[in-house]
Amino acid sequence: MVEICAKAAVGNPETLGDCPFCHRVVATLEEKELDYQLNLINLDDQPEWFIDEIPSRELPAMKNEHGHWILQAEEICRIIEELHPEPSLDTPPHLVGVGCNIFGNFEAFLESDDPDDGTEQALLDELEAFDEHIRENGPYIAGEDVTALDFSLTPGLLHVPVALPHFKNWEIPEHLTHVRGYLELMLSRPSFEKTTPEDQYIIAGWEQKLNC
Repeated sequence: MVEICAKAAVGNPETLGDCPFCHRVVATLEEKELDYQLNLINLDDQPEWFIDEIPSRELPAMKNEHGHWILQAEEICRIIEELHPEPSLDTPPHLVGVGCNIFGNFEAFLESDDPDDGTEQALLDELEAFDEHIRENGPYIAGEDVTALDFSLTPGLLHVPVALPHFKNWEIPEHLTHVRGYLELMLSRPSFEKTTPEDQYIIAGWEQKLNC
């Protein structure tokens, strides 16, 4: 059985929190239909065993067969794919960069207090480029087959229509129908239905980070 440490929700330590990197790992395990032990870590009250075993306190973390903790979602998911190749989530190499800047630009816009610093436009440019990619290549990033890249992108992308309306009164523009459709498609997969945090926990996580 795979053992995973992931961030617990702010305000509810019994449920998976808002961290998109933790979400990616847990959703990947669900998509692979693997058995796993999920250790939810309340960052406001971290257990001593977690601090002792993972001094960096970095999440997500996965314990390997030798009892060592593997850190960083990208590496964890690579190992999961290597050890459990079916169903395949292998991503075609030429698609690796698609959508990779959306979450970073979302975060920059969310944290910005300057309406003229270009962060809003940078996010919009990324969403428009992704919309065009899905329109031409969808329904998933690689076409008909879901891949690891979809599981990397979606946990961050879903924060956009939750956090930005709440904090910035900003919505994904209506003309970006393929972005909206893609997100709806991904969130309808059982692996995301089982793992996606409620909106209130996404907002609570950002409230804590933004010191609201």
